[in-house]
Amino acid sequence: MMVCLFDVLRGRWSLRRRIVGADGSLMGTVVDGAKAVFGVVGDGVDWNVVAGRTPTGAFDVGDVKGLLYRESGDVELGNGQHLSFHREYLYRFVSDEAADVYFFKPGIEEEHLKYFHRVSLDESGCSNAEHLCIDDLYTVHMSFENSNAFKMHWKIKGPQKDYEIFSSFTKEE
Repeated sequence: MMVCLFDVLRGRWSLRRRIVGADGSLMGTVVDGAKAVFGVVGDGVDWNVVAGRTPTGAFDVGDVKGLLYRESGDVELGNGQHLSFHREYLYRFVSDEAADVYFFKPGIEEEHLKYFHRVSLDESGCSNAEHLCIDDLYTVHMSFENSNAFKMHWKIKGPQKDYEIFSSFTKEE
């Protein structure tokens, strides 16, 4: 399934998520009502700064497409405690099937616009990537069921971490 990743991701999504420990225990579940939005990046992003952080080097700023990803909601931990969460990432599209993903943390200079991983869809609509954060390895498998639903499966393993995150996204009308 070949898709234009920019066109498919753009918009509002309902988010469902489970966090599972290495022993199979449920560490957390996202409470109903969690949302994710892929919004078109406006003129507020300095793409030249982003370009300096990419592994591919310089590019024509006029040809760049980008989406700002924002997710938010509440998670119920295994012990019953509820916590709010919020994350932002910047997707810079390098082709119809691929985007480089950056941390979007304007208030934290050492992390803002730091390269995270690449989403690069194969013919079946799947992508695999890794990110090493000091001693912790983050591995992601992303799969599109169709243009209105996709899944992300993260495995996080390190000296103090060993869990998986299963996320399902359904496009809202």
